[in-house]
Amino acid sequence: MISYIFGLLSAISFGISNTYWKKAVSSVSFPGLVFFRGIIASTCFGISWFVFTKTKQLPSSFINENATLQQYGVTVILCVACSLGLVFYLKSLNYSPVSISVPLSSINIFGILTAVIVLHEKFHPIYYFSFGIGIVGALLSQSYSFYGTKFSWNIGGTYAILASLFWGTSYTLFKFSSKWMGAIPLAFILETTVLTTAFIWIQISDKNFFRSKKILSSKNLKHYFVLAIFLLFGTLFFNLAVQKIPILIINLFGFFTLFVSISTGILVYKEKLSFKQVIGIIFLLVSIFAVKY
Repeated sequence: MISYIFGLLSAISFGISNTYWKKAVSSVSFPGLVFFRGIIASTCFGISWFVFTKTKQLPSSFINENATLQQYGVTVILCVACSLGLVFYLKSLNYSPVSISVPLSSINIFGILTAVIVLHEKFHPIYYFSFGIGIVGALLSQSYSFYGTKFSWNIGGTYAILASLFWGTSYTLFKFSSKWMGAIPLAFILETTVLTTAFIWIQISDKNFFRSKKILSSKNLKHYFVLAIFLLFGTLFFNLAVQKIPILIINLFGFFTLFVSISTGILVYKEKLSFKQVIGIIFLLVSIFAVKY
């Protein structure tokens, strides 16, 4: 029962985090936000790993000291893929509203196929329906015209789907890593990898970023800590839940992530969507909801 609670708390934390990015970027660029958020998160997870290893107070689900060097290597590769998912998701927010980027990046095709092929979880016939209606929803949400010759695809949709690919695959395979080393070491390696990715991103996009005095203003520090807090809870609870619950069941909790993210995008950010895009989002939600059952 406790694992299901962890899964629900993780989904809610990620849902709030997904929408807060849009607000925080008004002050700091996405790479900067990822970098400073990563410093806070990796520091917290690193200290936790060190302290609890010394005190022996946590079960192996939190920290497992029997992981091999090869298992750490595989985990780093998965973390790199996961960090690319975040990069593509944030880039999608530059071109699409939250209520579009979140559903597209949450399409479960890649994660489910990975769970079926690699983890050998059962593939249900409802998935065919889910995939079909998900494709239609993606096209509608990006203003695809079924009756004319015009094909209008916002690049934000492409970035969101790439995020779905990297996130879906890596988070599914984290089931192995979480069992190998425990929730806290996995979280530390993931956030350290994301932090490194953000640093490289900054060097490519804005080499003068660290020279700005505004990056450590009280307003920006608030953004860093808010994003870090929801990340800490979301990542830790996910890593604990994935050890005990099948990936296909964990996907059920993603519906709460979508609900929180889309509701916030529409109510808080006052995002305005066309009728066609609303229908597209409904199709995407139906697709995701169908897969989860």
